[in-house]
Order: sequence, then C-alpha cells, then structure tokens
Amino acid sequence: MQMNWDTVVIMGVSGCGKSSVAEEISRRSQWAMIEGDRFHSVENIEKMKKGIPLDDFDRFPWLKSIREEISRYATVIVSCSALKQSYRQILGEGRISLFVFLDVSKEDLLRRLETRNGHFFPTSLLDSQLSSLQRPTEEENALTITVQQFTPIESIVDRILEYLKC
Repeated sequence: MQMNWDTVVIMGVSGCGKSSVAEEISRRSQWAMIEGDRFHSVENIEKMKKGIPLDDFDRFPWLKSIREEISRYATVIVSCSALKQSYRQILGEGRISLFVFLDVSKEDLLRRLETRNGHFFPTSLLDSQLSSLQRPTEEENALTITVQQFTPIESIVDRILEYLKC
C-alpha cells in the first residue's frame, strides 16, 4: 500500500543501524530527523547503563515525548526502537506513518554493539530487547528490511527511498 507518508520511523533493536539510516534518509530527502535516544530521561539512561532493562512504565513517557516532537513537523524521519505494537501506536497516532524495521541477526547485533563506542546501551541488554520485540506487520504500515553484516547503508536507504518514492 503506497501512501504519502508524513512520518517514517526507522525501528529495531539497539545496534541495528537506526540512527545511521535515519540520518542518511534525512540528508537525502531533506526531511527533519528526530533521534529517539535524545528523549530518554536521565533515569532511563542510568538504568540502561547499569544493565537494567526498561519496562513499559519507563518507555511510555519517553514515547509520548517523541510523539509530541513528531507533531511539530509536517514530514519527519524518526529513529526509535518502537519494539512493541503499542509503542508504534503511540508514535503513529494521528499521522500517516511508515515503520521501517531493520531486521539484523543476533550475531551481527552483538558484533555491532561490541564495537560501538560512546553509547549508553550495554551489550547485556540485547536479549531483553529481542524478547520484547514484536515484529511489525503489513497492517501496521511496515516495511521490513533484512540487514546483513556488510549491507551498505546506501543500499538500505536507496530501498527505503524507492519505497517512499523520494
């Protein structure tokens, strides 16, 4: 189902490449970009640094603050884990939203997380995100892209932009 999207959420578990893909789409499309991690509370970041998984109680205020920021734009690219259908409903409320799920194997995710510097998310939390993940469905206006270890960001972005017809 092709539509004129006003919100594109690049989603998936930590380490899948959400931010890099969203930044490149924003650069090439000239759409504004929202980095979901910037909206975490200090408490959420501290919990994750300590290896404590976030729960719905932690995530709902975070998602609502991202949703509030989304409402400020006519068109916007968002990087956000959006792990559960209920989270995607919050993010997409009142918008024509496409959710792009970057599907990466656990082995590749671990490799990426182990080599990432300067991020608050520890490798030890990957299993909790994978167990929370509810893969999006076509009924949710979702596009799934399988990303392998050496898939270039450019080819992922090309595929998304072709889908969006930008």
